[in-house]
Amino acid sequence: MSTNTKLPKNIYKPANTKFYWLRVKINGQTHRESLRTTSLRVAEKRAKSRVGELRGKEEAGELEWKFSAGWVKFYEKLDQEGSGWSAETRKRYQTSLRQILRVLDHIFTDLDRDISSVSASEVSVSIVSEFVARRQDERVAVGTINRDLTAFGQLMKAIKNDGWIKENPVRVFERQGMKEVLPDIVIPTDEAIAKLSARAPGTLAHFPGFLCATGGRVTEMARLQWRDIAGLEKPVEGNVLATLRFTKGGESSNHRAHTGGD
Repeated sequence: MSTNTKLPKNIYKPANTKFYWLRVKINGQTHRESLRTTSLRVAEKRAKSRVGELRGKEEAGELEWKFSAGWVKFYEKLDQEGSGWSAETRKRYQTSLRQILRVLDHIFTDLDRDISSVSASEVSVSIVSEFVARRQDERVAVGTINRDLTAFGQLMKAIKNDGWIKENPVRVFERQGMKEVLPDIVIPTDEAIAKLSARAPGTLAHFPGFLCATGGRVTEMARLQWRDIAGLEKPVEGNVLATLRFTKGGESSNHRAHTGGD
């Protein structure tokens, strides 16, 4: 079979990938993105649909709204205390946002594009998928990728709320099966936890058992203070109450300690 088979309009296949790609020029700007399929028939269908979508966005003026501008606006918003997130969350989001911009810069460079010229609508589901794939190639932990996706989702939500895009591509990616992309988190065995506890200094050796008794998150329980624990004068099941003030949602919550049964 000839390798010089003429492909349909707006479709091409880069040498370093098994997927067909879309390439179309709209209003003088060339758009390139993966069609995420090895089937030429499916690629034709997706290309036709995507070209129509891009032309509609161009007519609405959406292709003029740059991703980099939305990124800067959201990043700077996180510097403000009145953003609605805790300082810890804002710091974590900004860390992820820097990684998102770095990886997307590499992705679009490979497409012969400058990240500063990329419109917000061009950050599609396929770009989000490629972002996850590249973070996996960097051997980044699953938890870190999940945190990056959370920040990515908040960024695109902010851009969507500004009216720059109609759909959040990160949320679409997650609905399409992010769990199939990321490996399962392996829960440590009781034996492994016991070995680690035996090596821990001081009262830290009791921390895993404390987490088991309270059912709290590691980061929340690690910041628990003595004044926030009530009922120690009678340390029996159901009487000890821990008030968590540094929670994931930013609101205080109570955890009543319990003991395990046989």
